[in-house]
Amino acid sequence: MPTIIILQGQAQYEVARHFVASLSAVLSQSGTVNVVELDISRPENAEQALSQIQRQHTDIVFSVNAIGAELISALPAEARPRFITWLLDHPVYHFSRLMAATPEVLCVDNSHVGFCQRLGLSASFFPHATEQQMVVPTNLSQKQGILFAASGADETALLNQLSQQVPDIARLLTDSDTTDLIDVMQALQLDKVANNVLQQHSVISLLLLCDNLLRTIKRNRLIKECAEHNIALTIVGNGWQAGRCYDRHSYLPALSFSQLLPLMAQSRFILHHNPGFREGLHERIVYGLQQGTQVLCPQQAFLRAKYGQTGGVKLFDQVQQIRVLSEQAEDDYLSQLQQSQQLTQTCDTWSSRAQTLLNLCFSSEAPENYQSYV
Repeated sequence: MPTIIILQGQAQYEVARHFVASLSAVLSQSGTVNVVELDISRPENAEQALSQIQRQHTDIVFSVNAIGAELISALPAEARPRFITWLLDHPVYHFSRLMAATPEVLCVDNSHVGFCQRLGLSASFFPHATEQQMVVPTNLSQKQGILFAASGADETALLNQLSQQVPDIARLLTDSDTTDLIDVMQALQLDKVANNVLQQHSVISLLLLCDNLLRTIKRNRLIKECAEHNIALTIVGNGWQAGRCYDRHSYLPALSFSQLLPLMAQSRFILHHNPGFREGLHERIVYGLQQGTQVLCPQQAFLRAKYGQTGGVKLFDQVQQIRVLSEQAEDDYLSQLQQSQQLTQTCDTWSSRAQTLLNLCFSSEAPENYQSYV
C-alpha cells in the first residue's frame, strides 16, 4: 500500500491544521493509502520527521503552504520522495520554500496556477473544501448580524513603504479598479518579462508588499462604506485598533478556527471580500455554507458561474446592496442556502478533494479540471 506522510506545522488561527487533519482523516478512511501524520511545529519534531522519511519507504510527502520544504531539500536528490504542497495563499507568500524544494503545487485559486508555472513549478487547481455534514438552521431568529472575519493592518505605514520604492504603483493600488496582483503585474508589465526576472527576490518582495497593501486598502474601504450605509458588522481579527474603527461596528479579537465556526453558525450572514481570489473559493465561503449561513461577496465571475444569482452566496456590486440582500424572507433564505449546500456536498467536500489528490498521486487519470469545480 502506498504511503503518504502528511506534515503538520504552525498555522495562523489553526486554520491550516484543521484542513490537513480533515483531509488526512478522509485519506485514512479510504483504505487505499497508508497515511502517516507528522507534526513538525517544533525543531525536534522536524528532526524526527526527517529521520522517519529517510528510513521509511515514503511515496508522497504532502503539506500545506510548503511546510517541510527545508526537510525535503536537505535530502539527497536521489532520496527525495515526491513532494506535493497545497498553497492556501498566493505563491508570493511562500516563495522561499517553493524555491528550496520545488514541489508539485496545488493552488487554491486557478489564477495562481500560471504564476507557479512561471516559477518553474508544476501546478494544478485544488480549491477549498469542507466537511460533508451540513448544518441546517432550525430557527433563523437566533441567527443575528453580519460577521466579517479579517485582520487589519496599518494602511498608512504600508503605503509609505511602497511610495518610497515605486510611487506610481502606490497610486495604482488606491485605484478602485485594481483588484489583485494580476492587475499589479500587468501594470508593471511583469506579465511580459522573462521568468527568471519574475523569480528575483526583489520582485517577489515588491509583489508581497503590494498584495498586503491591496488587501488592507480593500478591507478598510469595505468596513468604511458599510459604516456609512448603516450596515453593522461584527469584525473578528487583530489589527483594527490603528484608527480604522467605526462606532457602527463591533470588534472581537482574532479567534482560532474552531472558535470561529460557532460564530459563523450564529450569524445571519458572513461578509467575504475575496482577498486576491478571482478564480477560486475561500474557507469563509464553503465553511460558512457548511455552518448554515449565507455568504455575501463582491461580484466575481467565478462565484457567479458556480452559485448563480439565487443561491446562498449573494453577490453585490455596491456596498449599499448588502442591506437589500440581507432582508430576505425566511423561506427564501433557507431554500437558497440549501441549494448552495447541496452543491457543496456534491463538489466541495474533503472526500472529493481526497479523491482528486489520490488520482493525481497514483492514477494515470488527469485530476479534475477547472470546469468541474464551476
